[in-house]
Amino acid sequence: MNKEMLIKTGSAFFGKQWQSEMAENLNVNPRVIRYWVAGEREVPSGLENELIALGEIRKAQIDSAVNALKAHTKPQKIDLSKTVITVSENGYVYDEVFETLKDAQAFAQDAIDADDLYLVKYYEMSLEKHSALLTIQYFSDVCDPQTVLSAIESGKFEKSSEEYFRIIANIHLDAMGVGKAYYAYFLKNELCLNCESNIYEPHIAKTMTYKQYALHQLSQLIELVADIEE
Repeated sequence: MNKEMLIKTGSAFFGKQWQSEMAENLNVNPRVIRYWVAGEREVPSGLENELIALGEIRKAQIDSAVNALKAHTKPQKIDLSKTVITVSENGYVYDEVFETLKDAQAFAQDAIDADDLYLVKYYEMSLEKHSALLTIQYFSDVCDPQTVLSAIESGKFEKSSEEYFRIIANIHLDAMGVGKAYYAYFLKNELCLNCESNIYEPHIAKTMTYKQYALHQLSQLIELVADIEE
C-alpha cells in the first residue's frame, strides 16, 4: 500500500481529521501515521488487511445508524385525493399521471403512434381512482374491466363508487396471488359479480367471509388435482 491509498482510505473512513482516528483504531501513535503520510517511513505490508477489517466495522456502524434513522423517519404520505390527468388509449389506462392536460398530451404524442392518437382520451380523476383502475385492468383475467366499472357506478349498492374504488386501490398486486384471490372475492361478495360469466347475480353477495371463500377455492383446487391424478 502506498501513501496515496492510505490517505484516500483514511479520508473515506474518518473524514478530514482521519489521522488521529485511524491511529486510535489501529492502536498506534498518531506520529506513526504522519510518518507514513509524509513518506518518512514505509507503510508496513499487511496494513491493507487491517484496514479492510476496519472498513467492514465502519460500514456496519454506518449501516446501523442509517437503519435507525430510517426507522424513526415518518414516510411521506401521498395525498390520494389529489386530482391528476390520466391518459387512456382505446380503454387502456396508462400508469403515468400528469398535473396538466398539456403534459398528458405531450406524453401521448411521444408514447403513442400518430395513427392511434384518435383513440386517446384524457380524464381528470383522483390518484386513488387511477390506482383502482390500474388494479381492475391488471386483473382483467378475473373479470372484464368494463363489467366491474359498470357494477361500481350502477348505484345498486350501499357503498358509494368512491368507497369501492378506495377498496380496490388498496388491493395488492402481489406475485403470490393473494391480491388476485381477494379481488375475485371482493367482486363476488361486494359487487354481486359472477366472475366466470361476468354477470350480475344479487343472490351471491354477502354469502361468505373471505376465509370461507378461500377455503372454498382451496377445496376446488384439491378436487381438480385429484381429477388430474386420476
